[in-house]
This record gives sequence, C-alpha cells and structure tokens, in this order.
Amino acid sequence: MGELRKTTDLVYDILKEDKAARDSDNVLYCRVLEYYGKRLNVDFSRVSVISFFSSVKRSAIPSIETVGRCRRKLQEEYYELRGSDNVERERRAREKDFRSYARY
Repeated sequence: MGELRKTTDLVYDILKEDKAARDSDNVLYCRVLEYYGKRLNVDFSRVSVISFFSSVKRSAIPSIETVGRCRRKLQEEYYELRGSDNVERERRAREKDFRSYARY
C-alpha cells in the first residue's frame, strides 16, 4: 500500500503543476517516467520497448494503469485537478459507452 500512496502523491504533484497531464494519461505517464528516470539515471526515450517493460517490473515503476487509476481518484476528489471541459465531457461519454458495453 505504501507504493500506491507514493504513486498517488507523485500523480497529485504532477497534476497540480501540469495542465496537459490532467487531460492525457499518456502525458501524465511520461511525466511519471521522467521522475523515475531521474531517480534511476535512465533516459526512457532511449530505451527499447522490451527493455522498458522489463525495467518497469524490475524497478517498481508504476504501470500506466495504476497511474490512470490514481489520476481518476484524485480528479474525483480535487475539482481543481480535473481536465478541461472538453476532455471531461469526452470521458463521461466514454464511461457511458463502456457501461452499456459491459452490460452485454
């Protein structure tokens, strides 16, 4: 649970500072990788995909799914960290679509 709390705190800090990260999990995850890259002395922009996925597990870097879940939790709790109006509308529409799909 400590790692999840640490990831949530990191995501909170990024969302607070970076409006683009509020709108895109890809941008958010790139910021998370920048943080871990500095800690691990790794330039993830120069790592192969296979090496990347191996290092994620080995180095306890949170997955993009975990980062996305932390973002959703934080944006639900902190209105000021939510995405732009257009992105929030799109997310709600996709949520409705997924709920309909999941019923079948």
